[in-house]
Amino acid sequence: MRTDLRPIEAHEKGVFCMCEMRSGTLLTGGGKDRKIILWDHELHQDREIEVPDQYGHIRALSEGRGEEFLVGTSRNFILRGTFNDGFQVEAQ
Repeated sequence: MRTDLRPIEAHEKGVFCMCEMRSGTLLTGGGKDRKIILWDHELHQDREIEVPDQYGHIRALSEGRGEEFLVGTSRNFILRGTFNDGFQVEAQ
């Protein structure tokens, strides 16, 4: 069986982490571009947010409560955020 792959351009360089949400959607975190992208069930980009430079590059993603997600960064921050409200520092 042949599957035609379509190129998806989202992150400037590599994807450093992914997190499947309970809803079946997917979060991807680009390391150097600091973008977090939410993908729908068909792997189409749904939403995007950028982690501010002061926190460093994205290294880890995890699902939080409700619409929240947690982000671990290269500057030792743990951020809690949503696509609507942005980020709040949980720990450094």
